Amino acid sequence: MAERQFAKGEVIFKEGEQGEAFYRIKSGIVGIYAGYGEQEETKIRELTDGEYFGEMAVMEVYPRSATAVVLSDSLVTDEIPADSAMDYFKDHPDQLLDVMKLLSGRLREITKDYIQAGQAIEEISSGKSDQSEGFSDKLKKFADIYFKRRKAADRLTAEEVREKKGSNHAEGYYEQIEKYDKGTVIFRADDPGTCMYDIHEGKVGIYYEYGTDKEKKIAEVNANQFFGEMGLIEKAPRSATAVVLENDTIVEVIYEKDLQTLFEKNPGKVEMILELLSQRLRRTTKEYFEACKLLAEMKEAKDNGTSETEVKKKADDFRKDKDMTLVLQCLKL
Repeated sequence: MAERQFAKGEVIFKEGEQGEAFYRIKSGIVGIYAGYGEQEETKIRELTDGEYFGEMAVMEVYPRSATAVVLSDSLVTDEIPADSAMDYFKDHPDQLLDVMKLLSGRLREITKDYIQAGQAIEEISSGKSDQSEGFSDKLKKFADIYFKRRKAADRLTAEEVREKKGSNHAEGYYEQIEKYDKGTVIFRADDPGTCMYDIHEGKVGIYYEYGTDKEKKIAEVNANQFFGEMGLIEKAPRSATAVVLENDTIVEVIYEKDLQTLFEKNPGKVEMILELLSQRLRRTTKEYFEACKLLAEMKEAKDNGTSETEVKKKADDFRKDKDMTLVLQCLKL
């Protein structure tokens, strides 16, 4: 970790550059921009003392999706190389949960945006868009988002999320282990979220509308996978139901109060949780840009007089491919 000083107007990193470090502001203001220096330049947010930026490089080295520019007369930051992130948290254990909350907060924001884009696609697919007040403005909004961030969007949609394989989550220290029989409900939709889970052995199913005639399995979670992490970090109600699918399923239960001890005794586990959040954020951002791109194409088609049938077919195909309702439920788990 090194302290860096910057002058007003200085570009800290540019959209498209490889992200090899993240930053924490000690003093000053940073602007985060899409399309910086171009006609369609957009300021995404301003950040100040104590806030992090460039966080997508916390666990993964990926191209930057935006440009960071100094807005104050001067700026002082800590610069943390991605490959030294765990050393940084050893020296600053109080910042570990803050970074987790930052990543989950970004995930919550992009999920909300994705839900809105998905709802617009649903309106077109169901034929409700013609009756929806202000639908043209909604379509324009998502088209503008896509065109303003087209470079980042096209780059993201062309990439595959890189995931590490072969990690044994049962290795090392853990605080609490539970063994479940097949059919046990670990939590239900709308239960308060207080912890997350790591499967050591066995399998868990995640269900939408569990126990009703609309029941559908969203996902299966296997050994060496996490689930329910948003409950730990966001304290958000569960959006789906988790049910054990195999006898003698062994699950590690992780509470917020356990994180510091877990990091001290099994840092690899915490590194995997950070990696999970980073991957989910990138995956959801990718899905969101794909939805914006589709809506931009639909707007252009409408503007060019393309038949409503052809536009609706695009929406139908996207909706069937993504199964939007279930995708969005899973994103909020």
